[in-house]
Amino acid sequence: MRVLVQLTVQFVSSLDYLSTRAPMVAHDPTVAAARSHERALPLDQLGRESRELASDIAKRCRQIDTLIDALPAHELSDEDESAAFERLKQENQQADEAYKAAVEHAKLLLDQLKHALRAVADSRYD
Repeated sequence: MRVLVQLTVQFVSSLDYLSTRAPMVAHDPTVAAARSHERALPLDQLGRESRELASDIAKRCRQIDTLIDALPAHELSDEDESAAFERLKQENQQADEAYKAAVEHAKLLLDQLKHALRAVADSRYD
């Protein structure tokens, strides 16, 4: 959700930037615009930045489509979802047990290393 809000803010900010820096254009080509816009960008720069915004929008659309395509299909029945959840829960428990065993093994090795270093230090001073 946070990413969606960030993308929305970025999009609106980009549109605001472009709209506040667009030069005034008369509706009738025979009539000049009343006055020039103070912060107006040159037309070539405005065109480049507009194309960059369009490119960014297209890229974000492709990224969103890729993410949507990567989502799992929601065609599972309640029983299948429940079974998949239980399987994932068991895998998580096994991974947690393996992690705890690895931490205990690391603590044991650390204690052995401390004792070995202490023995070396004590033997140097004897």
